[in-house]
Amino acid sequence: MGINTVLGRLAGQMCIVAAVTVGWASHAVAAEDHGLVLTARQLPAGTADHLRALVDASRKQYPGTFQALGQVKGCTRVGYQNNRNPKPVCYHEFHGLGVEGVPAMLDALLLHDPTALYSTDVEKRAVIAGLLRAVGVARDVRAGDLLQLIFATPGVVDVAQAEAAQALGRLARDTDVSLLIAHSSPSDPLHAAAVEGLGECKQVRAAEQLAKLTTQVSTSAQRAWVARSLGHVASSWGWQALVRSGKATEAQGRQVSEIAAKALVPMYAQADPAVRTAVLQALRMAEYAQSAQLIESARAGKDAATVAAYADLAQKVAYSMR
Repeated sequence: MGINTVLGRLAGQMCIVAAVTVGWASHAVAAEDHGLVLTARQLPAGTADHLRALVDASRKQYPGTFQALGQVKGCTRVGYQNNRNPKPVCYHEFHGLGVEGVPAMLDALLLHDPTALYSTDVEKRAVIAGLLRAVGVARDVRAGDLLQLIFATPGVVDVAQAEAAQALGRLARDTDVSLLIAHSSPSDPLHAAAVEGLGECKQVRAAEQLAKLTTQVSTSAQRAWVARSLGHVASSWGWQALVRSGKATEAQGRQVSEIAAKALVPMYAQADPAVRTAVLQALRMAEYAQSAQLIESARAGKDAATVAAYADLAQKVAYSMR
C-alpha cells in the first residue's frame, strides 16, 4: 500500500465522519496552526476542522489538562538538570494527563507547537517522543487516523514516525496493523519503524508478518531488530495480561508464542553476537513450551561450533523457563 493510497483512504474516512458527526463547527485552516510534527495544511480535508472541534470541546471540559501540558518541565534544561537526568525525558508527565489529556497532546502535535516546553532540537525530539508515547499508551481510538498520518507522511521527523508506529501497534485496529505490515518490507523507508510497531501488536497476523521477515532481511541490524520485535509480540507476560482482562485467549497467546519461537530458533545459526543475543532474549520473553525440541531439531546437520552454540542456547532458555 503506497503512501498516497493511505492518505487518500484516510481522507475518505474523515469525509465520512464529517457527514455523520453532529455539532462539529467548520473553520478555515489557519496559517498559525502548526504543530510539533505536522501543520493543519498537511491534514486531509476536514480533518483539521474535526481536530479543532475535538480540542475546543476538551478544553472546555478538561481545561486542567491543557494547563498541565503547558507546565511540563521534563524536557526543559532546568527541569531535567534539576532532576539530575543526563537527557530530557517527559513521557511520564504527559502520561499522567491520562485519556482526558489526549486532545491536548494531539493539539500540541498537530495544531499548536508548545514552544515553551523545549529550547533545543534534542529537547524538541524528546517532547515529540513523550507525547506520542503517551498517546499510544492511552489507546484512544480518537487518535488512530492521526497517528496513521504522522507515521505515513513523507518528511516527518524520524522519532515521530517511530513513536507513531508503536502507538499504532498498541491501538492495533485492523487498519493500523495493515498499514504497519504494508511498510514492513526491508526495502521500505519505514521498515524499522513498522517492525517496531508490529512488535507492539498482540495479534497473530503481526507475529506471522514478523516471522516472514526473518527470512527476508539481509543485515545483522535488521535481523536483530526483527528478533526483538518477535519477542515483544510474543511476550508471555503481555499475553497473560490480555487474557486476564478478557481481551485475548490463552490459545491465541500459545499460537503467537509458537510462531515466534519457530522463526527465532533458526536465526541463532547465524554467528553474529547481536543477533544471537536478540534471539535469546526473545525466546525468553515468549516462553514457548516446546523451545527445547525446536532447538534440538535446529542443531541437526550443523557444524560443531553451531551445535555448541545451540547447546548453550538450550541451557539458557531452559534456565529462564524454570
